[in-house]
Amino acid sequence: MEINHEDFQKARRISREVQRYLEEINEDGLRSTDIYPILAKKGLIEKDRHNGLHFRRFLRKLKDNDLLKLIPQCHARNLILLLMVFMQNFHAFNCRSERVSAFKVPIKRNIILVFGVFAAQALHILSMQIPFMQNMLRIEPVTFNEWFYILALAVPMILAMEVFKYFRRSKT
Repeated sequence: MEINHEDFQKARRISREVQRYLEEINEDGLRSTDIYPILAKKGLIEKDRHNGLHFRRFLRKLKDNDLLKLIPQCHARNLILLLMVFMQNFHAFNCRSERVSAFKVPIKRNIILVFGVFAAQALHILSMQIPFMQNMLRIEPVTFNEWFYILALAVPMILAMEVFKYFRRSKT
């Protein structure tokens, strides 16, 4: 299923309407069946008796052509999940000691934690590549640049905890 110019423009119009609707209601977690009536009413998608079957097929077509990121919420949810996984993994290494810097505590001190963090990260990476897991978790693979940006956003977790530990040590 190839995406043509008309489909691309349709995705852009849907994206703008979804963005406008999300700003209007200030709510997260919409599914295609939630937004279907609004888009059908605006004439952006055709209304059918199967409660959005054509719309779901269109979204699947976008996904198959790696263009689902045109719909803002789908791609944003994916990046936020990746950011949370990175932040939790960094925080796990910080929690090895309440007062000593994470850089001073030897990694060998808790080898089970190291394997657990690597296993969790590997599971997340693997889940982004397996179609079954992509559908279940509603995620998609990310580009190298997006990995870099998410990693850069997660690093301040380490810095914040190091500052916290410094002030905690200086109080006692």
